[in-house]
Formats: sequence, C-alpha cells, structure tokens
Amino acid sequence: MSINKATEYSIRALIYMAMNANTQIISKEEICKTQGVTHGFLTKIMQPLIKAGIVKSFRGAKGGFQLAKNPKEITLYEVIKAIDNLLCLNECLLAQGSCKRRELCFMHFIWVEAKDSIQDVFKKYTLYDIARKQINLFSSNIN
Repeated sequence: MSINKATEYSIRALIYMAMNANTQIISKEEICKTQGVTHGFLTKIMQPLIKAGIVKSFRGAKGGFQLAKNPKEITLYEVIKAIDNLLCLNECLLAQGSCKRRELCFMHFIWVEAKDSIQDVFKKYTLYDIARKQINLFSSNIN
C-alpha cells in the first residue's frame, strides 16, 4: 500500500488549514506557497475534499479554502477515504469476485486484518491532533 501524491498533499494542506483554523479563509496562493503545490494540483485535490464536506471553497478576490468542520471532527481516515476512496493492500480486497482464491486462501484474512489495523490508526488521529503536534514540533525547533 502506498499513499499517492494527491493524498499526501491533501493531508499537508489540511494540516496547514487546521493549524490556521482561526483564520476565516486561507487563500489558494498561501496554501500553494507554504505547501509547495501548484495551483492546478491544489484545485484538483480540493475537489473531492469539498465533495466529502471536509473543505469549503470561496471564489473571488478574497476567495480560498476553509475547513468545513472543526478539525477535532475530521479524522485522517476521512481525508484519505475522500481522496483515495479506499485503502487496499492487495487486489483480493478490492471487490467481491476480484480474487478466485478468496475462500481458499488464508492470506486473505491476514490482508483484511492488516487493512483494518491501518484504518484504525488513521481513524484515531484528527486534523486537530496532528496540527497541535505540528505546532509543538515547530515551536520546539525554534527554541
């Protein structure tokens, strides 16, 4: 399993937004500059987050993005699911019928257990948790 670039940049952008949650709207330019992402790619990765109700988008001169919910309510799992749709370690987990050996192979159960464990970790952390830890890390590196 590998987290793709869209998911990685989405998480980074959302953590930045959570760190600045008291700011009403964060401009597209600010997110692009601080996260090293192009305007086009940011627009692309924000679309599924908007659709999932994680982010709000605002147009115009003072437009940009804002978290649609409190960062304490947005789990890392919710973000990853919005971008990647599902976490899959092996093809046999994709859909019913995708593996002819599913019922005969004990590895299937191990793949399921591993996937569930990974999902549990991602469900455990919210954007608030990560942003708070990031701010603390940043603060300790300045001193």
